[in-house]
Amino acid sequence: MDLGAWVNSPLHAPIARWLTRLAPERFPAVEELNGLVQSVPALPAGFRFGRAGGPLAAAEYERGIASTGVVPIRPNDWHDLFNALAWLSFPRLKASLNRCHVAALSANPSHEALKGQRGALRDLATLLDESGMLLACDDRSLVEALAAHAWRTLLVERRAAVCRSMRFAVCGHAIFDRGRAARKGLTARVLVLPVDQTHFGGDDVALLPWLDAMAAGWLDRVVGHWRAGGVDAHEGPTNDAAGPDPVMQDPSSARPGAGAAPGTRLLLHLPVMGIPGWCAANADPAFYDDPQVFRRAAIAP
Repeated sequence: MDLGAWVNSPLHAPIARWLTRLAPERFPAVEELNGLVQSVPALPAGFRFGRAGGPLAAAEYERGIASTGVVPIRPNDWHDLFNALAWLSFPRLKASLNRCHVAALSANPSHEALKGQRGALRDLATLLDESGMLLACDDRSLVEALAAHAWRTLLVERRAAVCRSMRFAVCGHAIFDRGRAARKGLTARVLVLPVDQTHFGGDDVALLPWLDAMAAGWLDRVVGHWRAGGVDAHEGPTNDAAGPDPVMQDPSSARPGAGAAPGTRLLLHLPVMGIPGWCAANADPAFYDDPQVFRRAAIAP
């Protein structure tokens, strides 16, 4: 293994600084990961990584983190390693995701043992946690093209505008894991965070703490609205598009539709290998002609 193999990968850019601080030829021990925790003051007080003692149900896993501050890590497990690095890179968002799960579980604990009853709120949190990407953008028309799956418009005809007005940061640890040998069809679920050009002044790594805080605040407000509305955490939305604007989500004010649980359509789809510069092959416009990857939208945004 060589942890340094992904240091220069755009997909792994949010965690590259941590990869460079770990021994490249072996899996890091829990103690090594905990040695990085002190470099992240935004992590919750008492936070640490611990050796996993055995299989945990999802509900037990989330409640354990909330009550002890310990994130279990299985030895020699890529998925858990990338989850640990995501905690270091997006400490506010990861803590917010944990609060989201615990809030939903606490609201209706009788559902947690029922297969397929994770519910709309936890579905949203799970998608963002596992397959999430944060997108900073100052051009609504580009986000509208993304939401409509207008792939050639977005990624070929308006490619220069994408490079100028969009910044992409993977936050989902399953995407980091699958990105070790990324397939063309690898798809992230995107949370759009509207910005202005002043945020694009530094490099993309410098943007990460701001994206982390904005995404965490957005999710906290979604959960706060859900709590205020008294919606069952396991009740699907009456309109799956209800919630903060699924095209240009303004993190300054959550705007979920009254009485509806947040739907997973709040997160847009994006095949990550189609992002300009993320793989050499996508410099050829024919790259986007694959209908199995760059599909039409099933439902109009």
